[in-house]
Amino acid sequence: MDITIRAKTVSESKDATRGLAYLDLGDSLRVRNIRILEGKNGLFVGMPSVSLNRVDENGQPVYTNIFNTTTPKAKEELTKAVLESYETGKEVTISTEDKSNDITAQVVPVYNGKPGTLGIGRLYINDSFVVSSIVIRNSEKTGEFVSFPSYRTNELDEQGKPVYKEFVYPKDRDAKDKISAIIMEAYKESKELASADIGHDVTDDIIEPLKDENSKGIKEKLMDGEAKKKATKSSSHSKKKEAQIE
Repeated sequence: MDITIRAKTVSESKDATRGLAYLDLGDSLRVRNIRILEGKNGLFVGMPSVSLNRVDENGQPVYTNIFNTTTPKAKEELTKAVLESYETGKEVTISTEDKSNDITAQVVPVYNGKPGTLGIGRLYINDSFVVSSIVIRNSEKTGEFVSFPSYRTNELDEQGKPVYKEFVYPKDRDAKDKISAIIMEAYKESKELASADIGHDVTDDIIEPLKDENSKGIKEKLMDGEAKKKATKSSSHSKKKEAQIE
């Protein structure tokens, strides 16, 4: 899977942001709001993140990454490519020998949480990248659907309401249908495998930590679900493989 990065300079910024970048993960996903920041030791890359509306033991706001790398190699290659694109103003492509788009998902069911929220999960791409805070929702009009993580912009629509944009989103309808199918399949499997300690009433103070990349709760639940998946019959394994993007 080739990864394409395009960065641009931010002329006016109230913080340490010096540039913004987006990247395309093959033909499947686009990631935006990757930031090039000025630090004490020079430029560095900041992944898209959101506040968890709480502070740490030092009183500092706690953030969670929406998109991140999962291996040192992927982090090194991505950081180098983003900074190169920023410095040269040109598009940079990370080419790999493996052209496959291996996409899998893990979902934790949510019961009696925020209205319309059925589950919260993650999407893994080629064992190198992870997308967090994906939500399974339910609507009276459309039924169950996948909601990709978004952020509030400074823009207003025609009705004067805030405009929201997705941090990560499928590049076209075909990719959206395939990725949504993978996530929904993981959601259905997780409900079947959920044990009593996972399937309990979930309140706001539980939902927020589920979104945290470093949350112990979601890691334990996902690891527990993954362990149970490995213990299922081979037919279930084959079914999951068929849902992956070829």
